[in-house]
Amino acid sequence: MTYYLLMTLLQPTMETRAAVVDDMPTERITPAEDLSESDSTWRSFTQNAPRGAGLRLATPADIELIADIGLRSYPIAHRDVMDGLALTVQAQLQYSREELRARLVSPASLFLLATWKSHPTGYTQLTLGNRPEDPNPSSIELKGLYVKPDWVGNGVGEQLLQAAKLAAREHGARQLWVAIPRVSRKVIGFFERYGFEAHGAEIRILGSKTCTFVTLIATL
Repeated sequence: MTYYLLMTLLQPTMETRAAVVDDMPTERITPAEDLSESDSTWRSFTQNAPRGAGLRLATPADIELIADIGLRSYPIAHRDVMDGLALTVQAQLQYSREELRARLVSPASLFLLATWKSHPTGYTQLTLGNRPEDPNPSSIELKGLYVKPDWVGNGVGEQLLQAAKLAAREHGARQLWVAIPRVSRKVIGFFERYGFEAHGAEIRILGSKTCTFVTLIATL
């Protein structure tokens, strides 16, 4: 799995950030239990969430919002894999404005953006295509799922993961898969709590380090 450290394109002021934190919901965002595969899917998905919680498809116009989420969350998510310098170098090499825009406009990519009263709280990206070892086009890769640090524990990750499963089903997939560094035990545990199971591992290069990635698969 290629992980994303997105370049900072727009930093909110401290006053704006404080206002968002103070305006957090008092209860965790609970994803809808009935995920209807109809034209009203997204409305059905979000209708049980607290007022103010939102979920929508991201567009190239959201490049700055997604970049800000990535900048805040990526270093924390990958501190067990790379150090600060390696994270910075990886960002400069792979995640320029042009690179991110290319992913957003690619027909093979699908970005979902979670918000709270219009403020972005997290995002996930799906890559429409089967696993290399899977001869049948029946699986979709979850490329990344990131939540702003201040919103971890408020149910945003669960909301995005359920939305990713729903989107994968709607694109005809029977499996959703993700590759996570083996050292990231907490991240692996998160996916396992939502039905993902380990199916092998492989060695990959992440930055300047060799890392073992575990492939986790959820049946849809």
